[in-house]
Amino acid sequence: MPKRMPKVDPQHVMNLAQLGATATEIGIMCRVSADYIEKNFRAQLDEGRTNLKVSLRRTQIRMALGSETEKPNVTMLVWLGKNILKQSDIPPPAEIKREDDMLEIDKKQLTDELAKLTRKTPEKPQVSVIVSEMPIVSNNGSTEKN
Repeated sequence: MPKRMPKVDPQHVMNLAQLGATATEIGIMCRVSADYIEKNFRAQLDEGRTNLKVSLRRTQIRMALGSETEKPNVTMLVWLGKNILKQSDIPPPAEIKREDDMLEIDKKQLTDELAKLTRKTPEKPQVSVIVSEMPIVSNNGSTEKN
């Protein structure tokens, strides 16, 4: 007796794929193996997953732009700009200062600051030590003059 082929509805496979179900999950729902689903329903899996992605993008864009009743979602706008329009937080190379230019500015600022500091430093006063005659006290209590 030939092996009986399971009856699986291709539309059902596509609907489950459109919900984000994996081939394993679809196989469980249809009482067949994941391999059977992947081999026999590749077109439905691909179409369902593509429909899911398009639907998600549509919803994201709608949320990002807002509507008459809802404000635009700024976070979603930034995310879509980075992922779809390839925008970045990093400015284009023309707007970035060259490192050599920054080093020159830093050297000049450093030189100016050092010059200011040296001009502002007061001269150290001359200290003179005056030695006076002090008595020397010995162990026996007698004092002598220096």
